Amino acid sequence: MVPKSVLNDLRRRITADLIAQRDLRHSIGDPNALEHLRNEIRSTPAPHPATQPILYALVRTMDQLQAVITWTGAVPLGMIYAEFEDVRRYKDAVELARSARIPIGIATTRIIKPGEEGLLKLVAASDPDAILIRNLAGLSFFKEHAPHLPLIADYAMNIANEVTAMIMADNGIHRMVPSYDLSWKQLSAMLTRFPAAFFETVIHQHMPMFHMEH
Repeated sequence: MVPKSVLNDLRRRITADLIAQRDLRHSIGDPNALEHLRNEIRSTPAPHPATQPILYALVRTMDQLQAVITWTGAVPLGMIYAEFEDVRRYKDAVELARSARIPIGIATTRIIKPGEEGLLKLVAASDPDAILIRNLAGLSFFKEHAPHLPLIADYAMNIANEVTAMIMADNGIHRMVPSYDLSWKQLSAMLTRFPAAFFETVIHQHMPMFHMEH
């Protein structure tokens, strides 16, 4: 049996000793690291900005693709992204878009587990004009196996600030879609801190709330 005051004193002394040991072992290397990163970002060269708005359309069926390639709206169509449930149809989609002389990008699946790189090989085999990247597995795979293909980072890459945008650009991403988690005010702020020509902003899409591999 010991008084509560003794236990409290023991707790305080142990806590003070643990903090002292932590400070000895884990000193902060650069307290201004974030500001140094932001200085690097300010020097990031911007891609050549478009002189007018460009529309990028995502399709999920061959019928939708057929409809989009006949687009005659006032805003020019820059590229079509194909996201099919059956990845074996991608080759047909690429052939159809090429026949209409419209660039086409192919989307990776949202979830890639170890040993499933064959799905990414099928995407590469369709010979698209670009790849819409949905995960880090796709980014590393196409950087290594198809370095000639332009890579576009989808919203699932969680690009929510200028530091993440710089990391994506340094890893070969040509354009990127900002995270859906950003409010309009936050998105506007990010576009003043990183070259806006890197970004594609989604203007209409059903908001996905949850994803699973099935």
